[in-house]
Amino acid sequence: MLEYFEEGILTTLIGMGVVFSVLIVLSLMIKWLNSGVNAAMGRKPKNEEINISQSEQAPAKPEMKKNQSISPAVVAAITATICALTGKTAEEFKFTEIRRVSHNRPIWSIAGTQDIMSTRQRFIERGNR
Repeated sequence: MLEYFEEGILTTLIGMGVVFSVLIVLSLMIKWLNSGVNAAMGRKPKNEEINISQSEQAPAKPEMKKNQSISPAVVAAITATICALTGKTAEEFKFTEIRRVSHNRPIWSIAGTQDIMSTRQRFIERGNR
């Protein structure tokens, strides 16, 4: 019985050694190939420091004015929507800030979010049917 145990341990160690050795060789080959491709294409290594002038940097996003407020009707609509989706009353929530989200989202992201919200609403209303 002890022979089977020793044989199993030995097989495990040999297998793990072979796997890790092959993984190390593969990672070294990938690094070697990447450096060869970068040299052939004339690219510089990523380690070098890149200096970008102030005019080349992306423009800063415009900040919302602090005194710009959202109308009470919009706040009421947002509160009613959240209450309808969660099934809780407005008194259970404390809204500290309502911010506009960037409108630069791709259409697939908006469609996915809408699908998730619709599925959740159907689940809350009727159960998982």
